[in-house]
Amino acid sequence: MLSSAFYWFAQENKWLSDDYQKQNELILQQEKFDHLYLFIQKAESGVRAYASTDNTKYVKNIGASLDSIRFHYQEIKKHLQTENTTIGIGVYAEFDSLIREKIAFMEMAKSLCDANDCAGALQLIATERGIDLTNAILAINENTSIATRKSLNESKEKFARVNNLNNNTAYIGIGAALLIIVIVIYLLKKEIKRTKSITDQLRIQKDYLRITLNSIGEGLIATGKDGKIVFMNPAAEKLTGWKNAEAKNLPLQDIYNVFNEETGKPFESVAHRILKEGIVIAFENNTILKTKDQGSIIISNTGSPLLNKTGKIEGALLVFKDITQQKKDEEKIKSSEKRLRDMIEHLPEAIYTCDADGYIKMFNKAAVKLWGREPVIGKELWSGSWKIVNKDGSTIPAEESPMAIAIKECKPVYGKELTIIREDGTIRQVLPNPTPLFDENGKNTGAVNMLIDITDKKEREILIKKTEEKYKNLIEQASDAIVVYSIDGKIHEFNTILCSISGYTHDEISQLHLQDILVGKLIESPEKYEAMTKGETVTLNRQFRRKNGELVEMEIRAKAISDNKFLAFARDITERKKAEQALKESSAVQKLIMNSALDAIICINTEGQITVWNPVAEKTFGWSESEVIGRPLTETIIPARYREQHNAGMKRYLQTGVGNVLNKTIEISAINHKGNELPVELSIVSIKNADTQFFCAFIRDISERQKAQKNILEKNSQLQVLSEHLQEVREEERTSMAREIHDELGQQLTVMKMDVAWLQDNLRKDESSVFKRFEEFKSMLDLTVNTVRRIAYELRPSILDDMGLGPAIEWQLVEFEKRSGVKCIYNGEKEKLPLNDNARTGLFRIVQESLTNVGRYAKAEQVKVSLRQEEHKIILTIMDDGVGFEPDKLAFRKTLGILGMKERCTMVGGVFEINSTPGSGTTIKVIVPVQSEITDDFLLQ
Repeated sequence: MLSSAFYWFAQENKWLSDDYQKQNELILQQEKFDHLYLFIQKAESGVRAYASTDNTKYVKNIGASLDSIRFHYQEIKKHLQTENTTIGIGVYAEFDSLIREKIAFMEMAKSLCDANDCAGALQLIATERGIDLTNAILAINENTSIATRKSLNESKEKFARVNNLNNNTAYIGIGAALLIIVIVIYLLKKEIKRTKSITDQLRIQKDYLRITLNSIGEGLIATGKDGKIVFMNPAAEKLTGWKNAEAKNLPLQDIYNVFNEETGKPFESVAHRILKEGIVIAFENNTILKTKDQGSIIISNTGSPLLNKTGKIEGALLVFKDITQQKKDEEKIKSSEKRLRDMIEHLPEAIYTCDADGYIKMFNKAAVKLWGREPVIGKELWSGSWKIVNKDGSTIPAEESPMAIAIKECKPVYGKELTIIREDGTIRQVLPNPTPLFDENGKNTGAVNMLIDITDKKEREILIKKTEEKYKNLIEQASDAIVVYSIDGKIHEFNTILCSISGYTHDEISQLHLQDILVGKLIESPEKYEAMTKGETVTLNRQFRRKNGELVEMEIRAKAISDNKFLAFARDITERKKAEQALKESSAVQKLIMNSALDAIICINTEGQITVWNPVAEKTFGWSESEVIGRPLTETIIPARYREQHNAGMKRYLQTGVGNVLNKTIEISAINHKGNELPVELSIVSIKNADTQFFCAFIRDISERQKAQKNILEKNSQLQVLSEHLQEVREEERTSMAREIHDELGQQLTVMKMDVAWLQDNLRKDESSVFKRFEEFKSMLDLTVNTVRRIAYELRPSILDDMGLGPAIEWQLVEFEKRSGVKCIYNGEKEKLPLNDNARTGLFRIVQESLTNVGRYAKAEQVKVSLRQEEHKIILTIMDDGVGFEPDKLAFRKTLGILGMKERCTMVGGVFEINSTPGSGTTIKVIVPVQSEITDDFLLQ
């Protein structure tokens, strides 16, 4: 009996031990499932954060997370092989498929992130399949959790029953048989101790679960089936502001007060929905939680039902966490990206990017404006330009563009100027700056290119160059010597007037210093030198020593300019000095000069009052000397509308001796005694002697001169009209002659040729000498007919009137190549251009004359002719590779052809340019407006 009892107790204890092992295995299985789902969420969150922010810190542990998923899944598979598992074969097969697909899905999202396709990764994660996979895994996890809890509860209940039964049986056995009790007491105590150990382990596991719930970072709230709170972990207390003791037994909606972030409307009671529907409820991340202190935080949350061992709902479990800072970070990232895109979009310079394969990924408005078109993103390669050419006009293939080179060779390309031709034919000069882009691993991901439009700069440079040439010509034509020198006296620039004054040649002055021609020290007055260095204009009276030793009196007006240099205007005032000296020495001579002068001479004092009024002034203005002496000059001869301005200027001139009129000749309007205005030429000279200072105004009536100039302009205009008329008559005569030669003389020669052919056919074959003469005569007639046709076409080719200027030039080049053997290339418009008959004929004649010169003098092997329209102007360029010449050194008889071309160009309102140097060929460029009228805007361009 004792043995039977011992055996029975041993079997029951073994069952208890097995049941305890089963409980541990079930708990371990659930922990494996929980860890597996946790690492899935962690990997998915990392991929989503990396895809949203492009911050590599979020993907550093994704690989480790995926490895952990695989590890825990293998552990689950091992556990499924035991007999204590609660998972069926069908659930296991479904779970195996979901896990494998989820791992592949996350690896695909990570690969997209690694390829810098964050948008694609976000789109993949947000797909319905990605969400369904997560929900399916979560559902299996929840079902497994429910089954595990159910199995644990059943095991615990059975464990308790068996344990009680064993205890009762032991007590009955002790009472029934003390002997047996004595024998087995030791064994019973041992088993009781073992049972207590198992109970303690279960209690420890419960404490471990409680500590775990209190330690997790997410808020956790559990409710009963009535929707009232039964438990809140510390994280939930911190997030809601409510303590567990305060919130216990309160309705969930009083504590968990949530609203939709976008609409501001409250959500339906979460607990009621979970208890009613009995399913896991996941909410979007735009949920706002109102805290106890009336604050608010943005949370992400989920809810699930709590089931008892029978599978009935006993309550609801909510898990939520604060994502306020995460949302702020996301908003900052979005705002930063928007600011960057807006900044690029509104930059004045064209910017675009290409990926590593060369496909265009992004461009701004300035790029579209520069290209004149909008390329298709992801389909066009290297550039959005319609056509790219070099400076020499050669086309650059897109795959050889600077952007293509920067991506292929992984290096920036700077400093190469290019020309972009738009689809409408307009041209822009650009300076590209493509720079390759690399990721954090040093892999090339494409390039960014900034296209700097330098068209306006180039045009300004051309305008500046022309302006400089214009002003150089003006300086050379100035009546004063102009000198730029430095403080050491070195002469840097000067005009030819200085050569005339000094007697030195241009090369000799280039080797001299200012001290070599200036009498005395370079700086005689430190005060005036200091004034010059401050930017003031200082007037000096100095002497120049000519090459032959003769002294010349000079008036110099100097001021400091940039780079420690000075600009001086020097005027030979030797004669003026002599006149002034003569005035000082003899008042009689002065009076004689005043009376015999051809100009009106008016002297005024420092107050601006008239002191001398010579007879020419009386004749010019009608006032007698007695009527004007003592009167202000401005109120006497200046019109009222200019009087205030001249009064202020005259006061400054008279008091300081500085002004724009002093020692200069200007044209102004004056009035006579009747109040009639007349144009005059005015020059004021300051005169000083030992006691006084006065000013002399030299005034000349230029009414007749202006009339003469007007007549000359009218005559020139008439001559131009006459020249155009003569040109038209000449072209009409040429057209008439060409028609008559072609129609009449050509027909007559053709008839003669036919008659000769008939006679030749009807002669006897034995009259060989006559037959031979007819053959020669017939050949001569053929040559004559061809010559007549050629002359008729060259006089006035019908193709010029029928098809336009471009085809006529192309035909002329073909004929010239046949005659001369010089290769001819035409590159230009073939449609009719907006030109009138005179302009079209003039340009055609210029091409004819240019080809004639090439055939006679150039010894060229090739001629290139281009004709193109740019906005409101037509540009004709004729370029050969001949021997060239120096245009300035040609004899007059050899330039008649060039003069004729210039005349034709002028007649149609155009601009004629010729550039040639020995050995470098000749280029002729003609620019005419699209209409024959000459406009100021066109000439300025």
